[in-house]
Amino acid sequence: MMSALHMTTAPPAILREVPDPKVAADRYDPIFTANETARVQLKITISLLNMWARRDLGRLLRADAPWRR
Repeated sequence: MMSALHMTTAPPAILREVPDPKVAADRYDPIFTANETARVQLKITISLLNMWARRDLGRLLRADAPWRR
């Protein structure tokens, strides 16, 4: 549940600190390294998305998910 909560609160938190994140080259860009709040929020978000992809958690949301049978 905490990861779902984070995914809804992180984007606004990042945008409060970095109003135009698209100017950053990557997560190591000085715009993020100079701002602790934005850097941490972005790092946690990236970690959660990587875990989601690695474990294929999207399969649990699909219409043909095993638990729906």
